[in-house]
Amino acid sequence: MSVLRSAVRLTALNVRARMEYRGEFALSLVHGVLWQSSLLLFLTVLVTRFPGLGGWTGGQVFFIAGLRLVGHAVYVIFFDTVADLPRLVQEGRIEGYLLRPLPLLTQVLLSSARVTALGDLAVGLTVLGIGIGIADTSWPWWKLAFLVAAVAGAALLEGAVQLAISTLAFRQVDTGTPAMWADELMASFGNYPITIFPMPLKLMLTTVLPAAYTAFLPASVLLGQTQGGVLGALAIASPAAGVLAFLAARRLWYAGAARYEGVGG
Repeated sequence: MSVLRSAVRLTALNVRARMEYRGEFALSLVHGVLWQSSLLLFLTVLVTRFPGLGGWTGGQVFFIAGLRLVGHAVYVIFFDTVADLPRLVQEGRIEGYLLRPLPLLTQVLLSSARVTALGDLAVGLTVLGIGIGIADTSWPWWKLAFLVAAVAGAALLEGAVQLAISTLAFRQVDTGTPAMWADELMASFGNYPITIFPMPLKLMLTTVLPAAYTAFLPASVLLGQTQGGVLGALAIASPAAGVLAFLAARRLWYAGAARYEGVGG
C-alpha cells in the first residue's frame, strides 16, 4: 500500500507540475487530438471508398482502429516513460533512482506525466464509439468485460514491447530508433484487419511484432468474426497475451538493470 500511495502522490505532483504552464498543457492536449485525428480522417475516406476490407465492414474497421487507439492511449499514460530510460542512463540519473526505496521500474514509469495521451484517448474513444454505433452487434455484459480486458491487454502488450527494447539502454545503447520503429509498425498495421495482408506479414503481426493482439484479434471476438483453429484460440486468449508478455518483459528489464554498471561502464 505504501508503494501505491507513493505512486498516486508522484503522479499527482507530475500532473500539477505540467499544469503550472497551462498554455503548454493545453497545447499538449491539442497536439494529441490533432495527431490522432488524421487517422479518423483517413479511415473515413477509406471506408467510404471501400465498403469492406478483408470481409470486415466499415463500422468494424472503425471499431478495430478505435480499440487500438484506446489501448495505445492507456499505454502512453502508464508506460510510455520507459522510452526516457536512455536519457536517464546517459545523464547518470538512474544511479539516484537505485538509492531510493521504490522499485526502479516504478520510479521510471512515474518520472513524468504524458499529457498528450489524454488527447489520444479522446480521439480513440470517439473512433471506438463510431465503430460501436455503426457495427451491427449486441453488447451483453461479457462483451463489455472482454472489451475492458482487451484494452488493458493491448496497453500491457505495447508496454511489453517498449520495455523489452528499453532494456538495451542499460548497456548504454540508444534505443530511440528501434522503439520508434516498433511504435510506427504497431500504429501502421494495428488499425486494420490482418486478413488484408499477405501471409508473411500476418505471421509477423502475430509473432515477432504482435500488433494483431492489440485490436484485430479481440475485435474478432467482440464483433462475432472469430475464426476457428489457431487464430480463433489466439483471439479468445488475446487479453492474457498482454499480461504474459508484460511479465516476461519486466523480468527481462530487471535482469538488464541487475547488470547495469553505471555511466562509462
